[in-house]
Amino acid sequence: KFVSFSTPCIGLTTVPQTWTMEDSTLVGTGTYLLPACWNRIISPATTYGYPYAYNSSTYAHTGSRCLYFYNSYYNSYAVMPGIDASVLNIQNLQVSFYARTSATSSYAFLELGIMTDPTDTSTFVLLQSFQPGSSYTTDPFVVPLSNYNGNGSYIAFRNTRTSSVSTYFYVDDITLEVIPDCSKARILTAVPSTHEADLSWAATGSTFDLHYKTASEANYTTIQGVTLNDGVYTLSNLTDGTQYSWYIVTN
Repeated sequence: KFVSFSTPCIGLTTVPQTWTMEDSTLVGTGTYLLPACWNRIISPATTYGYPYAYNSSTYAHTGSRCLYFYNSYYNSYAVMPGIDASVLNIQNLQVSFYARTSATSSYAFLELGIMTDPTDTSTFVLLQSFQPGSSYTTDPFVVPLSNYNGNGSYIAFRNTRTSSVSTYFYVDDITLEVIPDCSKARILTAVPSTHEADLSWAATGSTFDLHYKTASEANYTTIQGVTLNDGVYTLSNLTDGTQYSWYIVTN
């Protein structure tokens, strides 16, 4: 008779680390597999096994599997292995990943945060929220951890239910690495509303200079020392019915 066992997980001491969700890295039983030393939480508790490494080349970014979130009632978390704080400073690291959805909804948010206890959802501290589109973008989402001031060491994805609409997310090719000395801004998005627009981007740094102008203007207006609040900066005092262009520069 064969008996299997797993040795305890220890904190990560080296980077980069990449998780592709492919078969050779997965553990668990049946369909509901995850990479070794990852943890899932469903709140309130249920027998459903989301998120898990979904076997579908259609929805995978590369290979044949991706991390699949489905939410019809429960908040679900995928918690990465802990970081050994005696070796790695979490504020020097960043997380990059690719994400998409199969059911675009204004209620669908994928969130990334940090936890002090990988089994306790109340310790989740939100760093940034995302609304992925229905296909993968060319560049990954990138979240620098430099603005985190707590003592948590567990990076986690969360799919939070905010309405009666079911949400689906597919996440793949997740990388934990040192923040580069200089990186370009990625995933620039703008959500306009009356007299203003919510701008978001992913880039190394904590403060930025925002440059914007209307299509008819020759020169950009600059706002110095811009910071993101929950991943968003609101640009106000805009003229309705007007096209704008913008870019950012890291301080």
